[in-house]
Amino acid sequence: MIAVSLGFQLLAAACSITWESLVSSSIRDPALTSMELRQSTFDTTGRYLWEEIEARWKLDDLDKSKHDVSIRISPAPWGSYQASRDLVRAQSGLLSERKNALRQNLLARRLIAGAEHLHRIRKRNLIDTLFQVASDRIRIHLERQGNVRFDPQDLVLTQQDAAELEAERVGLDMQLKSSAAKLRLLSGCQDSGDIFLDPARVRDPDDLLRTNHDQKSPEPEQSPLERLATGRLDVAQARLRLEESSSSQILSYLETGTTLRPHPDGFEVLTKKDWMVGAGIRLPFGDGRSEQVVDRRLDVVSAATDRMERFQETREELRRLEDEVQALAIEYSTMETFRKRSSEGSLWSDFARLAGGDPLLLLRAREQELRSAVKMNGILLELETDLVNKSSLSGSLEDASPLLRPGSRQ
Repeated sequence: MIAVSLGFQLLAAACSITWESLVSSSIRDPALTSMELRQSTFDTTGRYLWEEIEARWKLDDLDKSKHDVSIRISPAPWGSYQASRDLVRAQSGLLSERKNALRQNLLARRLIAGAEHLHRIRKRNLIDTLFQVASDRIRIHLERQGNVRFDPQDLVLTQQDAAELEAERVGLDMQLKSSAAKLRLLSGCQDSGDIFLDPARVRDPDDLLRTNHDQKSPEPEQSPLERLATGRLDVAQARLRLEESSSSQILSYLETGTTLRPHPDGFEVLTKKDWMVGAGIRLPFGDGRSEQVVDRRLDVVSAATDRMERFQETREELRRLEDEVQALAIEYSTMETFRKRSSEGSLWSDFARLAGGDPLLLLRAREQELRSAVKMNGILLELETDLVNKSSLSGSLEDASPLLRPGSRQ
């Protein structure tokens, strides 16, 4: 026991969280494993030809000279064998669709969790730089005390910005701890896994948008939620067919038997005339089965309605995500164009020349550049999250992740 426990501890200590291990952990998720076990039960479900077989015996008199024995079989309703097979097949198919939808959801959760963690690290670095800029502005203001250029109002505002940035750094540290714990939980590394998510594996925005543009709008049957609703309809229809076959059953049972007399070597049949054959006929009056059929038909109507609603909701959600991706792409592209202009140096050098080279104005310009970078970082996370959700909703996430193809980001 001690050796096994030590082995698990060493395994946990050696656990590393990479994109590959994070994605592969989705197939080991307990929820998916439990569903696969349930799937195996449908593969071994038996079929039945009768509802019950009953062996009957009674004494004809008290001296035990005659024994009446018989076999009574209650046959399965006509057509119920095929109907029960169809029901099992439909239930197995529904469980498969649930498993496929769950697999997409589990993979999406892990990709989004990894992307959030990397974006928080980048934001933390940007906030650190912003805090340093604010500290430099405070230092210059304090050096100008007693000078005509001293601006106490701007000093107070800068000190307030620095306090807010410090609080945001503390909050980001807490968020990073939370996202790291979430990644360890999702990957199965518990509390000891080291995180090595390569930022270069996350695709750059232009590549993400090209992928989104190249992706065709999925057909309704390609949506996991649509297939799930179709599976529920198939189950409801199979249950209706099984209930209809049961309600139309007329033959209640078949029975055959004979009378036996004991003797020293065993039992013997008295005469051929003592053989008996019988049958029971069900009278379908007031037994409630017709109401059960009606209930099953209502279930079919409800499942069909749910399928249409699910189809409509899926299409609307895909359309909403597509519009949101386009809006985020335009916003990101506009800010990226401005960033490239500023990174070339011409924008800020012109600003410095027109401002007379005031270091406070240069630091203010640098602050605005960094705040734009923080906003772009948030837009990029929204863009990646929407693309993952869109691929998951359309059922294409498992085949080709929109995040983990080789990208050009360094």
